[in-house]
Amino acid sequence: MRCHLREIKGNWHASFDFAGTPYTASLKTKIKGEAEARIGLIRNTLYQLEIGAIEVPPDAARPPK
Repeated sequence: MRCHLREIKGNWHASFDFAGTPYTASLKTKIKGEAEARIGLIRNTLYQLEIGAIEVPPDAARPPK
């Protein structure tokens, strides 16, 4: 599972792969410490999905390809 921080134009983003699709999402902060705390929640959610503890709801919105 790949999930890391990226700084884009002074703002921090999370970059990760899920189900073979790459995603980049703004963490809505310019402070690296806050970004590190926020990406922890994303990493935890991806891990929970990976081990089957949670599932993506069938009616969840999917980004356009």
